[in-house]
Amino acid sequence: MAVSPDGLIDIVYLRQAVDHVLKYSLPPQDYQPETERYIIREVVLNVLAASVLPRLTQPWFIHKIILDLLGPEIPVDAAEVSVRILFYLTSRGMAGQDVPVACRLCVHLHPPHV
Repeated sequence: MAVSPDGLIDIVYLRQAVDHVLKYSLPPQDYQPETERYIIREVVLNVLAASVLPRLTQPWFIHKIILDLLGPEIPVDAAEVSVRILFYLTSRGMAGQDVPVACRLCVHLHPPHV
């Protein structure tokens, strides 16, 4: 069985998976010798099993990857955003009736500089 009931991945399954990846990614002359294939498989497997896979399953690591992909935080002025929302709604003839209470409150606290 590939995964045990307690969530651990069987090392034999990983060896077979890496062996199949090597079969399709290596040229036939490099895949043919067993010794060379075993050395490459064990190096790849030990690097993945020892350092990469345990980190990938940690929530903090996934969170860090997502934050890195999103990029740095851009500061936003709440008053400017609420004024832009109000301007958009006013230009569509929707001001006053469909404006959310929070937006109207922000505009009253920070009136637009128009």
